[in-house]
Order: sequence, then structure tokens, then C-alpha cells
Amino acid sequence: MTRRVLVIEDNADLGKLISLHLEDIGCDVRLIADGTSGFQEARSRQYDLIVLDIMLPGMDGVEICRKLRGEEVYTPIVMLTARSSEVDRVLGLEMGADDYVTKPFSIHELLARVKALLRRVESFGGKEQETVGPFQLGTMTIDVEKRAVQVGDVDVQLTARSSTSWCTSRSTQGGCTRARNCSIRCGAMATPGTNTR
Repeated sequence: MTRRVLVIEDNADLGKLISLHLEDIGCDVRLIADGTSGFQEARSRQYDLIVLDIMLPGMDGVEICRKLRGEEVYTPIVMLTARSSEVDRVLGLEMGADDYVTKPFSIHELLARVKALLRRVESFGGKEQETVGPFQLGTMTIDVEKRAVQVGDVDVQLTARSSTSWCTSRSTQGGCTRARNCSIRCGAMATPGTNTR
């Protein structure tokens, strides 16, 4: 199956290099060189993955990521960043990126990360989908379809990255099959000090 990948990178040579290698592994690639146009493309068309530079003219990658997740566009995103500090990496992930590669990088490393995310998409999308209603876990109510969490009467505000739910395993309760294992990777709900990656 051909996967559609959007590359948003303002360095023309690097953008072409990434595109060529993605095409070599069977991807249908669209390359855009500025942040504003890239954001409009990402929100208006369906892609399987976005490769997103953090430093872009018009709108930077972090802002693109934040806005896409705010509009409930959950396409997996790999960020390309020349910023090597932990703060910058964490900021991108908290805004909703799924992975990152620090420049200068090996094209083989980038392709490996892209393949891993595409396998995740294929694994999730290849399973029969079903409508799943809200269910209880202790005092917590999880609504998979709406990506919403409520503890008691309080709505929990999750980051875009935290709200990406991969409901992959199922169990039977009261004769009804339901998605129960939602690995919400939820920093907002994790016990302090717990590694949720």
C-alpha cells in the first residue's frame, strides 16, 4: 500500500533528498517549503505521516504542530530540528510531535523512524474498527471516540500528544466487546516520576 507523506522543509536540497529516499521506500511524497502553506496542506488533505522542519518561514514547526493537534489532526509527525537542547526536543513532543531527528542526521535513521511510525499506522488502521462508547476505570471516564477523559466531574485537559489513543487490544465485558487497553501515554495523568514514553 502506498503511503502519502507530507514533507515541510525550507532547505530545497535537503527536502529533495528526503523526498527521493521516501519515494524509494514506496511513499507518495508532497514537498512544501514554507510553514504557512505546509500547515494549510496538512489540515486540508489526508496524509499518513508528516516530516516537519522546526525552523520554517511563515510559521515554525512547533506552531504548525500545535495548530494541527488543536484542530484534531492526528497524523503522525516526525520533527527535524537543528536545536539539540532537551528543552527544544521536549517542546516539540509536548506540542504533539510523535518523534524527532536532530540535524545533521543520517538519512537511514530518518527512514527507520518513518518506517516505524508507518508500521504503527498500518497496524492500527488495518484492524476492524468499531464504535466504542465511554467506559469507566475507577473514578475515570474515558471516551475513546472523543479522545476525552473525565475524573469525577472534572474534565482533564490533555496535550495533543497525550490524547493520541491507540486502542489496540480488546476484552469482553457483559457480553460486549470493547476497546479496553487505551495506552493514552498521558503525561497529564501519570504519577510524578513515572516514565510514560
